[in-house]
Amino acid sequence: MNFLAGELNGAGALRHRGGQIELGATAARRVLLGFRPHDILLDGDGPQLGAAVLEAVEQMGHESLGYFQLAGARCAIRLPADSGLAPGNAIEPRLRRGAWSLFADDASARRIELPER
Repeated sequence: MNFLAGELNGAGALRHRGGQIELGATAARRVLLGFRPHDILLDGDGPQLGAAVLEAVEQMGHESLGYFQLAGARCAIRLPADSGLAPGNAIEPRLRRGAWSLFADDASARRIELPER
């Protein structure tokens, strides 16, 4: 799972070191955003993570894993084996709608349940 530290601003966005992600979560608090590599898309209408550059692509037979930096955190994205993407390629990853979790950014690290997104 990928994790990104940030702060819900109470107006629907998660602010992080590199910008913000529109999640629709209206609580105001420090959180960790958790999302899985298969829930990051290169197209679609989900929340934008921001521009990134692939640092590495690991071929795994039927699929590949791509790695990129987001606000100082290394993230992984699942790619089709024949994506044609290589290190150095620019990407604009998005989150699959509703396919993330929020956790308290404190010693408890408890999952935060929010109203329907």
